[in-house]
Amino acid sequence: MRKVFLSFVGTTDYKECIYYNTEMESRPVRFVQEATIKHYCQTWSFADRIYIFATDEARKKNWVNDGHLEQNTNNILKRQGLETGILSLQLEPEVCMVPIPEGKDEKEIWDIFNLVYDSLEEGDSVVFDITHAFRSIPMLALAVLNYAKTLKNIRVEGIFYGAMEKLGPSWVVEKMPIEQRLVPVFDLTPFADLLDWTSAIRQFLQAGDAGAIKELTQRFVRPIKKASPEIRRDADSLIHLSKGLDTFSENLATCRGPSISSSAVYLKQALEQCKGLTMLSPLVPLFEKISERINDFNGDDLEDGIRSARWCMEHNLLQQAYTILQETVIAILVKNTGYDHMDQKMRDRCASASTIIRQNLPLKEWIGAAASDTAATQKIIETIKEAGVSELLVNLSRARNDLNHSGYNHDACTAATFKKRLPDYLAEAEKLIHPDDIEESRG
Repeated sequence: MRKVFLSFVGTTDYKECIYYNTEMESRPVRFVQEATIKHYCQTWSFADRIYIFATDEARKKNWVNDGHLEQNTNNILKRQGLETGILSLQLEPEVCMVPIPEGKDEKEIWDIFNLVYDSLEEGDSVVFDITHAFRSIPMLALAVLNYAKTLKNIRVEGIFYGAMEKLGPSWVVEKMPIEQRLVPVFDLTPFADLLDWTSAIRQFLQAGDAGAIKELTQRFVRPIKKASPEIRRDADSLIHLSKGLDTFSENLATCRGPSISSSAVYLKQALEQCKGLTMLSPLVPLFEKISERINDFNGDDLEDGIRSARWCMEHNLLQQAYTILQETVIAILVKNTGYDHMDQKMRDRCASASTIIRQNLPLKEWIGAAASDTAATQKIIETIKEAGVSELLVNLSRARNDLNHSGYNHDACTAATFKKRLPDYLAEAEKLIHPDDIEESRG
């Protein structure tokens, strides 16, 4: 995997300054890239690359030496160019100057986009100095990086900006003693990270997939194990949240019934803990969106079973929705009859009971679990009739059977049909955990 440094150089007659942040303080240099490259690329190898993007004018004025003229006399001003400055660092990575257009229209902006994108390879680890990026380039840089994250699986290790404007206009800087020309270099990486977190949380909210959140948490926690106690507490909160989201989504994906409910309770606790984050406080409102979605889960595995089926429907996990809904309805009916809803034989009797009701089968034609304890089966039949859900059980059984056989039968439903019917089945099942609704519907 290559390490790649990206940056732009402009046409300004840059003055020598001292660039600094919490990790570095440079010697006086004309170009911020001399400072950031020396610090961030000093251990890189021959396989790595440094790309500087420059227009033709920028190349003439700042890439090569002595590119500026004295304003009144047009005499050449002695100025070291960026190429010389970088090469003087004697680093191993190859230094490449990439010509770019000026970006004066939409086509040229797209050309710049493609040139930056084409400089990246699969799996690159990228540091981007955007200090001298002009006009729309900073926004374009974020777009390129996000685009390449998906298509080339790159990783953004850092985005940096030297705040030269802090010193004032060029003529003011020129009059300053060099030791006073202190320019802070801001780490803008958290803003790119925020885009990643936003995308990952949107993925969970829309599809119920916590994989991206888990990956981001691992990436953020790994480098801060030796940080301050406060930051470590934040890291612990993120770890618990990631674990909660991952477990919750996996339990839903694999229809783990009672475990869905317990994992939802754990997730709610982890989300509550994250309200006090200081390291990534902008994430708190995003986490609150997740809290809103799971707020109704209360730890009752049967009530939460219905809620789980609705969650799956809302996240287009239709097969999981039908499976969880059918099994939860059976569990509720078994429990309402006075039996252990985790007893598989009782559950089998409930599944058979709906067929007995629908076909009006006499006792002598009962088979399997239903026939092995006819008294228990009869009680369950009475519960089903009282709840008025025999047809619901039949419909859920047919749908689930169709799904499990992947539509390999002559009267298979379409995908649209499964989606269309599910809300009605859910509404009917929800009455089992809200008995008052049953009485109202009968009245």
